[in-house]
Amino acid sequence: MMDGRIEQRQIDRLKEVGEWMKKYGESIYGTRGGPYKPQRWIASTHKGNKIYIHLLQWPDGNLKLPVLKGIKIIHAVLLGGKELEWNQEKAEVIIRLPEKPVDPDDTVLVIEINKSLDSFTPIDVPEHMLTE
Repeated sequence: MMDGRIEQRQIDRLKEVGEWMKKYGESIYGTRGGPYKPQRWIASTHKGNKIYIHLLQWPDGNLKLPVLKGIKIIHAVLLGGKELEWNQEKAEVIIRLPEKPVDPDDTVLVIEINKSLDSFTPIDVPEHMLTE
């Protein structure tokens, strides 16, 4: 406000953001963008040998992502939770998701890979991968 006070609704929102960061800050702090280009329904960050997938809209069925050339998946989990089943094929990675999102606004998955993503060209995630 003009006198330096913060409105209650803003205080409430900042508290919500703080609580989210306590749970999911690992997927933000010290990370870099990518390897997947952001879309309206997905964003990604990475740090070391971990890729963080932010699902902003819950896919119908399994999550499908393009394979990253030269990268092998070691395992996939919900951040702070359950191990996920996955299958890496030639052109795509298929991750079996729970029926409902953990967080309706941004469920975060962690994909551990065999090496760090030091240099890469971000790639698109085709829209059809959301609904297949």
